[in-house]
Amino acid sequence: MNYYDRYLDFYSGENRKQMFLTFCTFIEGIRDQDYDKLCSVLTDDCIGDISMTGHFTGKENTIHGLLWPGPHMDVSRITINSYMSRSHRGIGQQCAYTQHLYSLVDNETVYPFVFGGQFCNSYVKENGIWKISHVRYDLMFEAGNNSFVKDQWKLMDYSILYGHNPMINPELESPWVVIPDDDEPLSDAEQIFELEYRNNIGMDGGVFHLSHEVFSDSIFLNYSSHQNVNKNYSIAADQDYHGRKDAVNFFKGKQHKESRLQHIVSMAELQIDGDQALAYMIRSEYNRLKNNIYNKNTIHCQPLTAVHSIKASKENGIWKMKEMSYYPIMRFLPLDDDCIIYDEFLCGDTLWQSIKSDLKIL
Repeated sequence: MNYYDRYLDFYSGENRKQMFLTFCTFIEGIRDQDYDKLCSVLTDDCIGDISMTGHFTGKENTIHGLLWPGPHMDVSRITINSYMSRSHRGIGQQCAYTQHLYSLVDNETVYPFVFGGQFCNSYVKENGIWKISHVRYDLMFEAGNNSFVKDQWKLMDYSILYGHNPMINPELESPWVVIPDDDEPLSDAEQIFELEYRNNIGMDGGVFHLSHEVFSDSIFLNYSSHQNVNKNYSIAADQDYHGRKDAVNFFKGKQHKESRLQHIVSMAELQIDGDQALAYMIRSEYNRLKNNIYNKNTIHCQPLTAVHSIKASKENGIWKMKEMSYYPIMRFLPLDDDCIIYDEFLCGDTLWQSIKSDLKIL
């Protein structure tokens, strides 16, 4: 099941809606190994820069670099989060995080391989239809049974920053950099949720001016519930951080704990009261299940690992993040394997009210 109609109602602007549908079709084509579907959304002269497989020119070669090279799998799932796009006079730029799960299943157990990454794609409008002209993909983590693909793909080198030569340069290729003046202004709701999307891209990619851009001067981070593993592998709680300098330095410290981080969040709830807003975001991490493991039931679920509470205020007409709080959880959201995007805020309150009750969040 998909919920595309809910997202088309949420996103403002016809260009943003159509680019979203193009990207969803693109992801479906990768998941389903559907050559024709991928052909329908790529330009003939499309360029591909894919960290696992390399540089490609032309539609056919780019598709070859995108497709799953391993054996036929019993479970193939890709989910999208943090979708953002901009457009201007027939060109577009879009980025999103994705998580991928491929698994064999027998009578007793499952054998998953999971990985996550970022797409940053360029678009052109051909005969009134948005198509992807440049595919960029960076692998950000991989875990599990990588024997399915390790002889065909270049996987993460966890001994170096980024894990490989990056295909995406956020300072040059992020949507708001390529297209600073969008033809279609964002709604208040889009702007508020993008505060965390952009902060996450800044932290994960080391582009910390994004954090400075989205934070208010009085930003407060309530991270005393966040458990941090130090170099001695002992567990210690983080702290609360006040002001732009301490907040950005906190995220700088997190960026280096692994070769590459990926902060996946989905929209859970939004309350707007004039120039003040409260948003809730839910983290999902396929590779961080704490003491849980995938089994024949959870292999068809979206793992939910934390809740972020975001307070925002509009300053001189621009939404800024003024407070973020962190709450650890571990829940599994049942999700059809063919569902590529699911936000509780748009798609139905499956677990959110229960999570709020457990955390005693008003």
